[in-house]
Formats: sequence, C-alpha cells, structure tokens
Amino acid sequence: MNTQMKIAVVGFGLIGKRHADIIVRTPGIRLCGVVEPFKENAADALQFGAPVFDTIEELFNKDAPDGIVLATPTLLHLEQGLLCIDKGCPLLIEKPITVSSSDAKVLTDAAITSDIPMLVGHHRRHNGMVREAKKALEQGVIGDIRAIQATCWFYKPDYYFDKAPWRKKKGAGPISVN
Repeated sequence: MNTQMKIAVVGFGLIGKRHADIIVRTPGIRLCGVVEPFKENAADALQFGAPVFDTIEELFNKDAPDGIVLATPTLLHLEQGLLCIDKGCPLLIEKPITVSSSDAKVLTDAAITSDIPMLVGHHRRHNGMVREAKKALEQGVIGDIRAIQATCWFYKPDYYFDKAPWRKKKGAGPISVN
C-alpha cells in the first residue's frame, strides 16, 4: 500500500520549481504531476520524474492528487482555485491570492463552504533575514518587545519581470506583482 501523499504543482516557473524540488526531497510526499502549458518550462519539469500536463483538467482526469500548489500568474488563481475546490482538492496558492479582494472573497467562501483546506503561500516567511530576525526576537537580543511595526521592500531586478512578462501587466497583484 502506497502511503505517500501525492502533491501536484501547477505552474513551473521560478516558484513552482522550488515547490517541486522541496516535494521530491520530502519523505512521505510524492510529486504526482506538474501542470505547465509552456513547453520550455514543461521540459524542465520532466527532470522531476512526474507526468507533465497542459491543463489542470488533464491532471485530474489522470490522477487525484491529495493537494495542489498553485504557482501560476495571479490572474489565473480564481479560476484554478475554484476548479481545485470543485474537485475536492486542498490547495496552497502562492501570493497574492487573487487580483482583487472581491475575487479573494469568492475563492475563500468557496473553500469554506466546501470545507476544502486552502493556504496562501508567502516565501518571505522562510527568508534567511526573516528567520534571523525572529531568532533575535525570541532570544531577547534586542530586549523586551512592546510593539512592532514593519514595512519591507525588496528590489526586484529587471530580469525578474522580463522572464515572466505577466508580472508587468494589470492584475499581476494588488500592487504590481509584490
């Protein structure tokens, strides 16, 4: 009996590749499929040993994953998220959840009504600087904390936007892409 959890990655760009790498290195989890319509990225996905599909529908027709990571352009999150929920599949959606707060409400209401777990991923939680700051706070390095207010801006180089032109378009996120 196979007790491995089957996880699929939808979108095999920068973040999708990171998720796939973590999945294949994690005991008890198997990468059961990658959805990537762009041939260049799909070719990269083949190295992970999982089948590659053009659409989420094709994935669901072939397999029933235990969970999906949506690492696709933000404009696709609502439609793809609703499809996963309709199929009863838990999902992690990379930030931002949707283009607008009204779309986010539609998606979260659907997940709640269907009792389907849904998370929004934010990689900064795992950033080395953030981990070190958390450790300093926990160890009392800067003294007793009474309140915190933080704003963080990271420079995105031009190649980040050139590699994925959707990041420059309206709908890439609530405030540009990040």
